[in-house]
Amino acid sequence: LLLFFAVFFFWHRVSGTSSTAIPARLTHITVRLKWLHQTQFAGMYVADKKGFYRQNGIDATLLPFDYSHFPITGVASGSADFGVAGADEVLLARSQGVKVKALAVIYQKNPVVAYARASSGIKTPLDFVGKRLGMEKGLNVEYIVKAMIAAQNIDYNKDIIEVPIKYDATPLINGQVDIGTGYETNEPIQAEEAGIPVTLIRPSDYGVNSYADVLFTSDDMIKNRPALVHAFVDASLRGWRYALKHVDEAVNITLEYKDPNNVNLNFPHQKALLQKSVPLIEPSPGLPVGSMDYVYWRDTYDLLRNSGQIKNGFDFKI
Repeated sequence: LLLFFAVFFFWHRVSGTSSTAIPARLTHITVRLKWLHQTQFAGMYVADKKGFYRQNGIDATLLPFDYSHFPITGVASGSADFGVAGADEVLLARSQGVKVKALAVIYQKNPVVAYARASSGIKTPLDFVGKRLGMEKGLNVEYIVKAMIAAQNIDYNKDIIEVPIKYDATPLINGQVDIGTGYETNEPIQAEEAGIPVTLIRPSDYGVNSYADVLFTSDDMIKNRPALVHAFVDASLRGWRYALKHVDEAVNITLEYKDPNNVNLNFPHQKALLQKSVPLIEPSPGLPVGSMDYVYWRDTYDLLRNSGQIKNGFDFKI
């Protein structure tokens, strides 16, 4: 059985040897992203626009998130070939019998945070008790924040006033919630841009550590088309290595992906997002972009299992 964390992706240690010739025939693939077009996925846009996918024989369509097409269900159903999802989402799906596997980790450190107005005095999860917590539902933000709260022995259902919110800082800005949730690289920046200083409450400060965005595909794709999987990961990681070294160019490439649903698709915001992402994406010294480690997968599995979010235990290594 293939290892869950798909060690075959390490061929990219020797990347740079890819031919620049474009194959006569390209294989079309569809990639379902976990959010709207933004520099969170800059490496993949770079891989597309700079021709890295085509050099590897791929014609890629990068589709932004919408509420009727989640990445996990899209890949599992075959309507998408590859996807980007949180490591916790992949584990939760696997625990429910969904046949998907991780290929490479993009965000080595998780950007999920809770945040509150600096003037509110809310600084720790214990300060959430009795407060209105704006929860971004359905994606890995919810899983990570709930795990942080559970780690503080807070009864979420009794002690927290949950307010479901969409994926932006508007409810905090408008005073509809006391605490917002989201990505450090996005929603808190929106609040700051609106003139509201915020305090960040990072789950990692409370023992909740997890990989974030990962490239993944289905078991069937790995089994039946390993060369295509190889080519996709190689080109994607090549794009990310380029983007991390050429931030301004990567931002401009991202802006070519017009997305009317993303009101923050402008150069200053997207550059700030990517700059904050760089230290979250860069792996430990000596390791290549995209690296994965068994220990981190095990810790994420244990976190989700102990907090009751994974209800059906399974061997996450396969």
